[in-house]
Amino acid sequence: MLLKEMKLRDFRQFRNEQSIQFSTDPDRNVTIIMGENGSGKTTLAQAFTWCLYGDTDFEDTEVLNKIKAQEMGPNQECIVKVELLLRHLDVDYTMIREQKYTTDSVGGLKRPNNTIFQIAYKNGDGKQNLSRILKLNIE
Repeated sequence: MLLKEMKLRDFRQFRNEQSIQFSTDPDRNVTIIMGENGSGKTTLAQAFTWCLYGDTDFEDTEVLNKIKAQEMGPNQECIVKVELLLRHLDVDYTMIREQKYTTDSVGGLKRPNNTIFQIAYKNGDGKQNLSRILKLNIE
């Protein structure tokens, strides 16, 4: 399996759209992520876990970017999204998890009650197929 790219939208400290291109060169196949403490290296690792399994190891389970949450007015919504693009056995896969956050009539953030997980793939003939899984978080 070859990881090609990760895209984040409003996931934790990554505001708006951000992406990381991973090396796909067979001779230079390592991507190094460096940064100061608190710059988001652990958050990137947790983005993988959240995308694939719908969970993180953070004490604060809120995945919505804090600044984005503060900017939301009454009756608004914001979608947190992580996409993983990879290639396995000559098939391109895109795995997407998204969670919608909404506010009430006075701007208070509502707790999200589900995430959507999708897997899209292109096989050898170039046709794209999509599977969509809705995960309800019932506590």
